[in-house]
Amino acid sequence: ILILIFFIFANFYIVIAKKGFWKSIVLSKKLVSRDYLATLSLSIVLLVLSKFAGMLPDFLANLVSFVVLIPLTFLVMTRFVLSFERK
Repeated sequence: ILILIFFIFANFYIVIAKKGFWKSIVLSKKLVSRDYLATLSLSIVLLVLSKFAGMLPDFLANLVSFVVLIPLTFLVMTRFVLSFERK
């Protein structure tokens, strides 16, 4: 499972930076290697928020997930990739 964290940003590189499959994996690995603690912290925070949303009643849990958590996840991860690209 610890190895999977190195692939967490590969999809974002494919879409945002229009990189190929292998290049996106390499860039994702570089990003995670450089900012491992930040990436791990981000993953844990998003997982905890998701678990808390799961404890809500079904309708409210779905509403919070689809309206808040999923867009927040994509915005934060996109920002993470873009900030790495600038450096």
